[in-house]
Amino acid sequence: MRLQSLTLLAPALGPLHNFYGEVLGLAAAETADALSLTAGRTRLTFAQAPPTWAGFYHIAFNIPTNLFASAKAWLSRRVQLLHDKAGADEIHFPGWNAHALYFGDPAGNIVNQTTTMKLHAWTPTADQSKACSMGSVA
Repeated sequence: MRLQSLTLLAPALGPLHNFYGEVLGLAAAETADALSLTAGRTRLTFAQAPPTWAGFYHIAFNIPTNLFASAKAWLSRRVQLLHDKAGADEIHFPGWNAHALYFGDPAGNIVNQTTTMKLHAWTPTADQSKACSMGSVA
């Protein structure tokens, strides 16, 4: 499944703009009540949450198998990767034949990059190279 657009709630847009736009390098556009990001072929929008809203999301970016190691190295220089109880920052899911790494964003969302062996290797075009450095939404 390929998501063309997705809207989530966020308690504060400014810190997310800095994180996704500046730290991760995604194209970002902010208005008074929303932040829109472009990741691969998907538009991810964070809408200003009501003051009583308290929640978080798990946001997953699929990346091609051949880009996982370089994406991990790139991310490791920009964010603090989360670790499992054994101290590993890369998780293998044998049942899905997948590898993933996780980190948090300023809103408390859990973000991960996942690659499955079924997602074939590819070489990004010049337009896709920035998104692929971080990972692209499939």
